[in-house]
Amino acid sequence: FPDPEIPINEPLLRWEDLDTNSSMWEYMQAAPDDETIIQMWLGLGSTSLVVTVVVLVVASSLLISQRTRTSPFNMYLFYLMMPDLLFSGSCAVFCLVSAAHGSIPSPAFCKWQGWFLATGVAGDAWVNFA
Repeated sequence: FPDPEIPINEPLLRWEDLDTNSSMWEYMQAAPDDETIIQMWLGLGSTSLVVTVVVLVVASSLLISQRTRTSPFNMYLFYLMMPDLLFSGSCAVFCLVSAAHGSIPSPAFCKWQGWFLATGVAGDAWVNFA
């Protein structure tokens, strides 16, 4: 269970807290400063937004034409794009909202992030291997 004394959106360890005696575990767990995290969210959110728009354009172009809808391969491509659309759209919203807020806005956002990460990975694997 989470410790109620520690805010969910505040890392326990920062890069600047590490020294030469820090363990590999501490290096993996340490977070950068807030400004770097916001830059990461902006970069990832912007990239995810572009991917979402591109996937929407390609998916809608496949659905608009009756000729392309009759091809089983094109419909396979359409359904192959759905987990990517879910993941990139959710990631864009999560990252850009978090960057605008300056931190993860709520514990519900953390749960949502876990959901769309797991669903995106599992959905891609399911569609590719089914």
